[in-house]
Amino acid sequence: MITARERGCEDIPDPENGNILFIDDITAPFSAETVAVYQCNQGYKLDRDVSQRQCLDQEFAWSGTAPECIRKSIITYTVTEYNRSVVIDHCSYYLSTSSCWK
Repeated sequence: MITARERGCEDIPDPENGNILFIDDITAPFSAETVAVYQCNQGYKLDRDVSQRQCLDQEFAWSGTAPECIRKSIITYTVTEYNRSVVIDHCSYYLSTSSCWK
C-alpha cells in the first residue's frame, strides 16, 4: 500500500546557471502545494515572467514548464572622466571603458 507521503512530485533539476528554492517541503517526493521558485545566477535572467511552479494536488506533477536561465545583455559605456567613479544604470565604472549586466 502506498502512503500519502510516498506519493508526490518528483525532484526537478536546477536550471543551468541557476537554482531552485523549494517552499513548504525540502525533499522529494514533494507534497502537494509545494512551490518551486526558480532563481538565476548573477549575469543571467529567467527566459519568461513565470518564476514559480507548484506541485499539483491531483496529478502529483509540477505545473507549467521549467523556465531557463539565459545570459543578460551586455551594455558597454565609455567613461571619459578620469580619477572619478561614475554610476550609470546602477553599474559602477572607474576610469576607462567598462561593461555591466543590465
